Amino acid sequence: KEAIAEMAAAFEPVWTENLDKIMNDPNRGSMRHYITLPFTRPFYQDTYHGNGDLFAIARAILGDDAYAMQFASDTPAKGSIYQDWHSDIPRTYDDNGKLNPLTAVVSNISFVDITPENGPFEVCDGSQHIPDAIEKLNKGELDFKPLFLKIGDILIRDPACIHRGSPNTTDTIRPVAVLTFEKEGKERTNLIKEARMSQDVLDTISDDERYMYRKVPVRA
Repeated sequence: KEAIAEMAAAFEPVWTENLDKIMNDPNRGSMRHYITLPFTRPFYQDTYHGNGDLFAIARAILGDDAYAMQFASDTPAKGSIYQDWHSDIPRTYDDNGKLNPLTAVVSNISFVDITPENGPFEVCDGSQHIPDAIEKLNKGELDFKPLFLKIGDILIRDPACIHRGSPNTTDTIRPVAVLTFEKEGKERTNLIKEARMSQDVLDTISDDERYMYRKVPVRA
């Protein structure tokens, strides 16, 4: 919780710096904005970014040479609306209609406790295995549920699973950090262009962390 508090405090001026764009040209819908975060302290927290259990789960799914690249924030504020149902990566299926193996795993942490009022993430369990899941959700034919995270919780998810953000009706922003792990050989160049790590972080993290973040460019 102490680590999250440091990240949350560092995020406040970042939100303020982007407020004009958030109000006039938000990139995730009305009053909902996605901002790339740097792998620099205090945003980089070893208890989260170097979490051994998180690494183990990512590697069990993606392979021992999995790596992390994307670190960003998704934040709805008052005036946000329901997002359309969507997945974060394309869903692909084999000739038998079976979902192809995962190429990415996403972890989320929230800087605040998530309540029914401040815009919980809504997910349809198992929907990544249903090719027409979005159509069925729009028709009310599939169940879904909100996820209420507490500060310090880590959510680990399949980004192909269908989900959406819901409205934040409170006066306080609901920032959630996103850390994405990818399978070796499946890197997305747009994430590489956006990411950056500071030399002081690289100099102080463990060898295991250096390997996990080996593709993040080191920039001043």
